[in-house]
Amino acid sequence: MQRETAEFGDQHLGFRRSTVLWKSALCLIFLLLCAALLWINYVEYAGKWQTLPYTIAAIIGMWIVGPLFFMFLSGLTRRSTVLFSWNDEALVTQGRTVPWHKIRHIELTSSGASSWMLSSAPMLALHLKDGKRLHIRTGHLLTAKELLRAEILLQLNLREKQQRDT
Repeated sequence: MQRETAEFGDQHLGFRRSTVLWKSALCLIFLLLCAALLWINYVEYAGKWQTLPYTIAAIIGMWIVGPLFFMFLSGLTRRSTVLFSWNDEALVTQGRTVPWHKIRHIELTSSGASSWMLSSAPMLALHLKDGKRLHIRTGHLLTAKELLRAEILLQLNLREKQQRDT
């Protein structure tokens, strides 16, 4: 977590490119192993009883890890590593400015498991006082410790602003 920057407000939370790089490298290695399994089947190095399990393992592996790899790859190609920023008046995310007085609650949640992409991405949910929810998608770009720290820091800031307003 980085603090004190004039470009993004008083404080901001960004991801480390090194974290995204090692996660995408692991996914790439796994995808290459899946491709190797398919290649083994294609050139008939696999025995008769190995063909079906190798093919199934390769397809399932690509199905699960492939979307994660492209999610990390998009994180690597982002110009800015800042996910959101905040100051005394508002929280700024995804081009939207949300004043603290409009936020009722902040929680860490996930996007829910999709039947086609099996890994649900963690995100921060801002529950607004008008009943709407604004999601700050992190897309596995932060570690679990960084996500928890961000949630706690935002909740503390929100509580402080709410107490100051009352």
